[in-house]
Amino acid sequence: MSDEHPTKLQIYRWYRRGKKAFRGNFKNHYEVAVEWYRKAAEAGHKDAQYELGMCYLRGEGVPKDDYTAYSWFRESGHNGHPEGQYLADDMLRVHEMML
Repeated sequence: MSDEHPTKLQIYRWYRRGKKAFRGNFKNHYEVAVEWYRKAAEAGHKDAQYELGMCYLRGEGVPKDDYTAYSWFRESGHNGHPEGQYLADDMLRVHEMML
């Protein structure tokens, strides 16, 4: 198996490693979770895309960045994640209200 052409099972395992690391109780566990989430998210895993968006929204393991959070929520929504679509729409609505 290659990281260049991962299988669905490999992508799912990356996501699960991110979930496990996020719940961990060790130094830099958020950063480790983000690494695994990003790997799965870039391969198209909608739940990993959503979780990565949450990390950016909350500033867990990465600097807080609403634009990047929005981008990952939007991507997860395009891939069928209902909460990701809702959050992307909500963030866009709030942004428009502030203009």
